[in-house]
Amino acid sequence: GSGYVAALRSVPAADLDAVGVGALPVTPAEPIAGGEVQMVDGKPRLLYIGAEYCSFCGYTRWPLTIALERFGDFSGLAPGQAPSNAGMIPTVSYKDATYTSDYLVFKPYELKDAQGKDIQKLSPEDEAISKDHGMQGYPWLYWGTHTSGTPFTNAFLQGGYVAGETGDAVAAKLADTSSPEAQAILGAANVTTAQICALTGDQPGDVCSAPGVV
Repeated sequence: GSGYVAALRSVPAADLDAVGVGALPVTPAEPIAGGEVQMVDGKPRLLYIGAEYCSFCGYTRWPLTIALERFGDFSGLAPGQAPSNAGMIPTVSYKDATYTSDYLVFKPYELKDAQGKDIQKLSPEDEAISKDHGMQGYPWLYWGTHTSGTPFTNAFLQGGYVAGETGDAVAAKLADTSSPEAQAILGAANVTTAQICALTGDQPGDVCSAPGVV
């Protein structure tokens, strides 16, 4: 089923607050010396570069999507699967997704499909950003002030409980805030939310002042 795509867009704030940072040994974003937030139409811009075949991207899109839904709304998110040694990872694809927000511009790329074929191309500006700031693999996020690679995969890789599952099964486990899935995915979503709040000037206030946002 693909019900989990809708579930990612409507995780209750109370569940996120109950988890906080969760079980994550968080790898923080790397600061850019002299880096400045990119502004587009008066809003800060977050750039995501990934690929559909990339297992780390498959994991990362869970917390990233949950966090971004607190600042705006996706349309066109498609269910997807990323291959890994432990089995297929249920995920979403940003290829045809549109993100609308009063607080943030989110620009995602999925450069290759699950078979490794080229499906999207970076704009010249974003290609220059990725080269100037040392992108080495997928996923890669550019925050203007920071870059981040795969900050949220440790808990998944240690738990090994997403690969081989259905997306709906994983989403159902998010409702149990003590589950390893919720501790990892919602914990990472809260950490990501805090990073986005640093871009938006802590707006919206109810999200950025939530007890789980750390």
